[in-house]
Amino acid sequence: IPASTGTYPQLMDLAFSAYQQGLAVSVGLALNGFDTHSDNEAGQTQGLKALFALLGAILDEAERRGLPVLIVATSDFGRTPHYTNSGTDHWPVSSVLILRSSAASGLALPSDRVIGGTTDGDVTQALRAQKIDPQALKLDGAGIVMTPGHVVRALRRVTRVDGSPALARFPLSGDRDLALG
Repeated sequence: IPASTGTYPQLMDLAFSAYQQGLAVSVGLALNGFDTHSDNEAGQTQGLKALFALLGAILDEAERRGLPVLIVATSDFGRTPHYTNSGTDHWPVSSVLILRSSAASGLALPSDRVIGGTTDGDVTQALRAQKIDPQALKLDGAGIVMTPGHVVRALRRVTRVDGSPALARFPLSGDRDLALG
């Protein structure tokens, strides 16, 4: 649901009500404003403030209603590590943030930790995805580069929807599973 931040409270209420009435099990929200090239720091700061306020509001409402909520926040691209001309460009390495309400604490997901990492260095070396051991979930040069497919497949397993016939139309890439769930 793309919307302005002013309409999010109404959309959130609609989504929670639909879930409580058995009409929906998920909702997608789009928060724009992160495609900042020339004014990167100010734009990203404003975008992150809006994102964290929205995530906090969703979790607060989930807690108030006692609902099991799992939030998966991600982006379709990252930002280059260094400026080119007047700003930063798109970059293929991004991140995923997973949050859950206390009613969803039974989901077997690691909490309070970062999984994965990127390299340091100059513009030719920085922000390259580092490999992880898919079982230990720690950096390991002999491991795999974690992809969105790995994360989504793990989330399907943790939420126990991975065997759904409806998902057969949406296969995920990746030859090794992450030790989640």
